[in-house]
Amino acid sequence: PDKPLFVQNIGLGNVLFKGDGRFLAGTFVSDAIDRTSIGARAATGCQFMRAHQAPDAPDLVSFWQIITLSEVVSPTTVVDVLAVSGNNVLFGHGTGAGITSWRHVAMLEGGAFTGGISAPNMRGDTLVTVGDGTGGMAKGDVDGAGFNGNNLNIKSWNGIGFQNSEDLAIRAYISTRLGVIAAAENLQAGNAIFNKNGDVYGDIWGTGSGPGWLSAYIAGRPLRQYITMVGVYQNDKTKPFMLHDDGSGVFLATTDMLSGYVQSIRFGAVEHGNLYRSPGFADQLGYVITGVENGDSNDTPDRIQRRLLQLKVNGQWYTVGT
Repeated sequence: PDKPLFVQNIGLGNVLFKGDGRFLAGTFVSDAIDRTSIGARAATGCQFMRAHQAPDAPDLVSFWQIITLSEVVSPTTVVDVLAVSGNNVLFGHGTGAGITSWRHVAMLEGGAFTGGISAPNMRGDTLVTVGDGTGGMAKGDVDGAGFNGNNLNIKSWNGIGFQNSEDLAIRAYISTRLGVIAAAENLQAGNAIFNKNGDVYGDIWGTGSGPGWLSAYIAGRPLRQYITMVGVYQNDKTKPFMLHDDGSGVFLATTDMLSGYVQSIRFGAVEHGNLYRSPGFADQLGYVITGVENGDSNDTPDRIQRRLLQLKVNGQWYTVGT
């Protein structure tokens, strides 16, 4: 009988022949077989196969060499396979009805790894880069960065410096040990600036035309000179003073001193008296004349008005002269 033709007809044309000297001569049977479900073929006991445009292949473009890892008994049995194409090695999981999930296992050196990586831990010996390789994380000593929820926790024994790539100078620094944020020039928050000379810039220090500097705000305030001395006159604590840099002295009013000042003045109720053929008003402390009437405009006034004059001192009203 034609044994090679028989083997090919039953789909085993490229498996090992006794004495052939090869483990696997090839897995290609036909284009139609390549397009058959990997899981379905594994369910028939096929352990080595090629897949191209199979419905459950990792993609519908590449040619994949498939190795079945588990003994498949029926279409409902779990199927685990390894798929190799070029530089990619993937692990597939499913049943005889088809492979339902694929995961990258490894990538041969030199190939581009385009899939995602999921692992409990990942370690690079010296460098982990992203993009074109010019940025990433380099090997350190005891420092590290970790994500905790939405927070990025950066562990540093002493501090973190931000180095300029052009001149390698560090102009911004965070000390994790001392709790200090330092900058060579200034610190900014929105439009506000805290400058290295101690001056402050912001909206609150503006003079009517936008933000301004604190130094200009102070210099432009009227009657504001720098204070050079504060003390008490002749060791009397009721007479404190401040001395400005222009040599002028300003005494402060204490609570005791304020209690002796007049806080307000008012008149009492009006009192009326007659002058014509009447004694009028005699002299009396606290009263002031507020009006004199002459109804018929002759040589003799007719009526007169007076009121008490009162002063408010330390919260109390007093009549003048009493």
